[in-house]
Amino acid sequence: MNQRIHQARWFVDNCGIEFAQTFNSNIDKSVSQIALMPNIGQKEKSTRDGKSVRSVLAHPKCRIIYRYDDKTITIIRLRFMMMRE
Repeated sequence: MNQRIHQARWFVDNCGIEFAQTFNSNIDKSVSQIALMPNIGQKEKSTRDGKSVRSVLAHPKCRIIYRYDDKTITIIRLRFMMMRE
């Protein structure tokens, strides 16, 4: 979550508080959707142990990379696009 806090601060500093709030809301909604339907994302790859690595666009500037098997969903990372620091 440190990465998410860093990015939220970046959005506040560079895009404004409303944009940062929208960004956080979109991440929360996407994580909830992944929890309900883990196969909604775009398939990135499959691992040898049967886990599927997928990604879902949570915001136009952020993609959530996650993997799941029958019992567990793991958020691997948030991939941020089109950002200048």
